[in-house]
Amino acid sequence: MLKKVIWLIILIALLIFTVPKILEQLSLWFAGRNGDDQVEEVSGDILFPPILDTLPVATNSAEITIRGFAQNADRVEIFINDIKKETATIGTKDGSFVVIR
Repeated sequence: MLKKVIWLIILIALLIFTVPKILEQLSLWFAGRNGDDQVEEVSGDILFPPILDTLPVATNSAEITIRGFAQNADRVEIFINDIKKETATIGTKDGSFVVIR
């Protein structure tokens, strides 16, 4: 009786781990047969997050100057509390930008 329980547990474990992978492969195979092999064209450039210069802890004016560097980008968007506030266009070859907010 114990051998049957052990074999049953092994069989259930194999089914749990192999059936999803088999179904995934089958779905990819069927998608390929239906001509659904559309590949989205992606640009070869990798966009990296901008690197900001150190921001001041406090300021005595209502304006703050944000300086930084962005690699492989043509603009940088500044968000404050998940709300888009400014967009800086990068016009120099070195990728530097300045935003006065």
